Parts: sequence; C-alpha cells; structure tokens
Amino acid sequence: MAIPTLTMIPSGYNTGKVYSVLPINGDGDFDFTRSSSATRVNKRGLIETVLSNVPRLDYSDGSCPSLLLEPQSANLIPYSENFNNWGDTGVVVTSNATISPSGELNADKLQSTTNNWRKNSSYTGINGTEYSFSIYAKLDTSTSTTTARIEMFRGTNSVSSTFNLSTGSISGSLDNTFIENVGNGWYRIGGTYVANGTSNIFYLYPSSAYGSAGTMFFWGAQVEQQSHPTSIISTNGSPVTRDADTCFGAGNANLFDITQGVIFLDAITFKGNYSFSLSNGTDSQKIVLIFYDYGQVRTYSSGCVSDFNSIAFNQRNKIAISFKNNEYKTYINGSLASTDLNATIPTGMNVLNFSNKTGTANYVEAKIYNTRVYNTILTDAELQQLTTI
Repeated sequence: MAIPTLTMIPSGYNTGKVYSVLPINGDGDFDFTRSSSATRVNKRGLIETVLSNVPRLDYSDGSCPSLLLEPQSANLIPYSENFNNWGDTGVVVTSNATISPSGELNADKLQSTTNNWRKNSSYTGINGTEYSFSIYAKLDTSTSTTTARIEMFRGTNSVSSTFNLSTGSISGSLDNTFIENVGNGWYRIGGTYVANGTSNIFYLYPSSAYGSAGTMFFWGAQVEQQSHPTSIISTNGSPVTRDADTCFGAGNANLFDITQGVIFLDAITFKGNYSFSLSNGTDSQKIVLIFYDYGQVRTYSSGCVSDFNSIAFNQRNKIAISFKNNEYKTYINGSLASTDLNATIPTGMNVLNFSNKTGTANYVEAKIYNTRVYNTILTDAELQQLTTI
C-alpha cells in the first residue's frame, strides 16, 4: 500500500496543536481550540480535567488513545457530585465515602429505607427537546443492593428505568439507556428522554423501586441538551458549559496539490450533524464527508458527487473516499458503499479540516483514531483492507 502524504494518529499534542505523524516537517499538523477546560480519561483510566485549548487524548477505549472532539454542551445539574445539596425525601448521604472515577475521595454513598426513597435535582427544560442524562454508580459490596433507579420528571409526567449493575440488565421507559463499565467497579449509566414541559427533575434511587431500601455509591450526575451523553462536566452550585473542540487547518497547497487520491477517517462517530473535509478552505472546491443525525453519511464534492449511505453512530466506523477524474468510490467498514463515474476533481485543495470548511461550524463530533490523505488512488483490495474494522 502507498505511503500517505498525511497521517494523524493521536499521539503528540501541545496547547493549540495536534501533531500529525506524517509529514515530519509539521505541514500536516492541526490547529486546535476549545475556549474552556474539559475532561478526559487518562492513561491510568482516571477522569481528569485539562485546560482550555489543550487537545484531549482520551484512553477510555483502551491503551491506544483517540482524539476526543465534542460539541459545546452544558451540564444542567447544579451539583454534579455533592448529593447533600440535592433535594430529597430522606435519603441519607455519606459524603466522600469512596474513591470516584477521578481517583479522588469524593464519591458519595446514598442509603434509603423502606420509607425514604430518593434524591432529586431540578433544572429548566424546553418542551419537545431531547435531553441526555448520565451518572456514575458503584455497588456497595457490604449490602445486597444491585439495582439503581433513575426517574426523569419531564414537565408533566415521569419516565423511569432501572439499571442492574450486577447483571447489566436495564428495564423501563427511558430511551437509549446504557450501562458502561468504566473500571474500578464503576459504571456510567444513563439514556435520553424528550421534555414535555419546562419543570424537569432528575430523581435518583439507590434501589430498584419506590419504597425499597438500598445503598449505592454515586458520582458525576449530568443532564445535557444533547442526543447522547458527553464527557463529564463537573458543577458546584450552578450549570457549567464546556465549549466545542475544533480541529482544523492541516496541510498546504504543496501537500495537497493532487489530482487523485484517498481521504480516510477511522473514528467512533457520535450522533450529530457535522463534516470532515479536504478543500481549498471554501465551499467552491472540496471533498467532504457530511454526517447526518438520522443515520446517514454523504460523500460530496464540488465536482457533483452526492451519494448517501447508512451509518451507525456511537460505534467505530472506517470510511475512505477514493477520487480521480470521473471515478469516486466510497468504502465504509470494508465494503464498497457507492460509486460515481461522472464527478471531477476539485482544484486548489490546501487544507484538511474536522469541519465543513475553514472557519465554520459543523465541527466533527467523534473519537478520532486515524486520519490519512493519499496522493494516489488505492486498489479495491487495498481500500477494503484499509476500511475493515
């Protein structure tokens, strides 16, 4: 297989920069911005905060990091960790009872009896809007409790689900629910719902049902106006906003002075509307992957390629676009997804962006494992090999 002209495998970074492996002279390095601090999972598997404009190499998927790119989001829960500041019906809180996913002694124990059930936190919602919710939970092995219950009052009525940390089973009426093992006995649990009024409340039970006794550890409660949970945004008295990650500006006219080639993206793609592009920095000359939150990815070129293909979000996808005059091919996860035999090649391409074009929104929302640009086309066998999961 040919050697790429640009390869970015997340490894080296600095404030405002994500370094590419190729080329070695720095022409392929990306500019990076985020106007606020944010959290990541470090090499030790612990959640830590990084400063503004520092890229996040995230190790939540194993020993090899990904570049974490997330949209702007706000945690609407005023106290994400201090459950003594939540309202309640008598749940006993023991503060700083165990080590949290951050590696600090700051996770609380919640204990209920048959007469005292839940803790709650209120926030303002927007009617008809989708929200994601999540929290970290851990079993108290000194008790027999295995199940937590989350109930979301969404304005006029409630929806709820139970999460069994021992068996991994989930039941109830909340949407897109999940249990994710994050190590050291901790699980992140959550899902989504749609508000039907403005007065919204997060109810948390250290047990499986109303009036049931139970004990469990909790940390990092979060509610976001998003279709999926993002990295934890800690709060201590009021909602907090994390700004969007932007990664753009790799390459130059010499590096991308090509009339045929391949662009490749290996990433866990999140649900959203965003773009990944090789262009001249404008809409006039570009090759772009456009991701739509209803489950499609579009291969588009100013040379009139316009192919739509299905894609699954929140899982790893490998996508390659092979392009030469009058032949564009899109490979997704080891298979040829579409072909266009009429499109022409854009001219003046000089920049690779995790966005639609330089200086615009539509920023990629994903965990990036590998990005490449080749200055020559690859064979069908090579494209299949490159994109096979």
